[in-house]
Amino acid sequence: MINACITNLGKYNEGELCGEYLKLPATREEVQDLLSYIGIDGKVYEEFIITDYDTDISGLNRLLGEYESIDELNYLAVTLADLEKSEIEKFEAVLEYGDHTSSVEQLINLAQNLDCYDYYPDIMNYKDLGIYYVEELETLSIPEHLQDYIDYAVYGRDMSDNEDGEFTKNGYVVSNGNRYIDHYMGRHIPDDCRIFAYPDQPKKMPITYQLEAPGKLASLSSVVSENKETVSKAETTPMLLENEHVKELLAIMAANKLPERKELFAVVNQAVTMEQQLKAMVAELQAIRKELAEAQIKNHPVKNALQNAIISMQQNILELRDALAGLKQNIIEGCKNAVTAFKENGLSALRNVADFFKIRPALEILRDNLDRNIHRDEAAIAKVEAMSTEFHETALHLKNMVRVVAGKEAIREAKPVGKLAKAVEAPYHADRACLTSVRQSVSTAIDALDRLEKTDRKPPILETLKKLNEKIALEKKETPVHDRLRQATQEER
Repeated sequence: MINACITNLGKYNEGELCGEYLKLPATREEVQDLLSYIGIDGKVYEEFIITDYDTDISGLNRLLGEYESIDELNYLAVTLADLEKSEIEKFEAVLEYGDHTSSVEQLINLAQNLDCYDYYPDIMNYKDLGIYYVEELETLSIPEHLQDYIDYAVYGRDMSDNEDGEFTKNGYVVSNGNRYIDHYMGRHIPDDCRIFAYPDQPKKMPITYQLEAPGKLASLSSVVSENKETVSKAETTPMLLENEHVKELLAIMAANKLPERKELFAVVNQAVTMEQQLKAMVAELQAIRKELAEAQIKNHPVKNALQNAIISMQQNILELRDALAGLKQNIIEGCKNAVTAFKENGLSALRNVADFFKIRPALEILRDNLDRNIHRDEAAIAKVEAMSTEFHETALHLKNMVRVVAGKEAIREAKPVGKLAKAVEAPYHADRACLTSVRQSVSTAIDALDRLEKTDRKPPILETLKKLNEKIALEKKETPVHDRLRQATQEER
């Protein structure tokens, strides 16, 4: 059903090719014999990769990776072995349909949920589908004298689009809406499917490949949780719009209908958005840490790479937290000073309200730092993908060596970025997404600040008239009486 070429990874890294095909379903004794044959003893050599698959199920090979669990593969093989020939054909068509095919766990469940799909092996195009719906299912009532005028292909295309069906090389497949049940959740493999064991190991000791024992995975979390108290401050600090000085200034500007209020509110609102984005970033980091603590990453020493990725994300969070704390304090102080000036000097004190906020340098520095960190994330992602590509190209050469020895045709294309590479990239992708969102908020805040600084700074018309009247009254009071009489006489003449 499934032939997997098990290869000694340690000896391969030493320049020696040691691999052998394991035919699944298999027994524990067959696994032990094969591992012994290729030199894996569980002591000096523990790790292996699967360098090739050979199966008679079309489309299955491309869905299986180098680091799959032998027990899970055996469970899949046992499940497929129980299917009838017609069910195997349907399974192949559903594989091409593309639902639930991203892991061996999903493939096992898919094989147990084939009743959730309708499969028509004789329908190969839209016309066939249209004829089937009209003549077999009688979805349309067409008089006999008009049947030659019906475009069955167009009707079939409409029906396929409506029900999201797909033509495969085996026939037409469509989901029928039956309840899909996940019988296997990735944890409890049936005992009769558990076959992995090192040579001469007691049968009651199942081997699980992971970075460290579950109790030791806390060390990975401890690296990330340094300065945990300072990171968590981002979750407990009051939001900017709740500050009394900010609320008071915005209320004063709203009551006096100052046009600058709109732009000032936009600046403050973007700072609030950045606070929320920082919280989301902290939550993302915690989720990644938890996921890694619970994960069992099989047969690959990626611990240091994962640690570096998470530490990089934590450092960016701490840097962003400090920058936002300074920005927030500057905004609060600016609002406080503006309110004080208003109480002392009246509305005229707010005509140049932007002068109270010295935040442009801070925003520009934050923008530049975000650009730098986003670039670092992108460089790290590119590096991981390049290393993964190189690894898969090397693995391709290894596979072809094995296939040539076995008299099989060589494979021409290497696999895309693998699961472990994606796992290492995940923190960088999450970090880049969060930083990019903050970067957009910073740009929006700078644009709003530009508009605030360019807002019409002329004092309100009522205040202008009041001051003008006061000036005229003052001038009249200071002019001597005889000068005023002479001025009046001249005006009468």
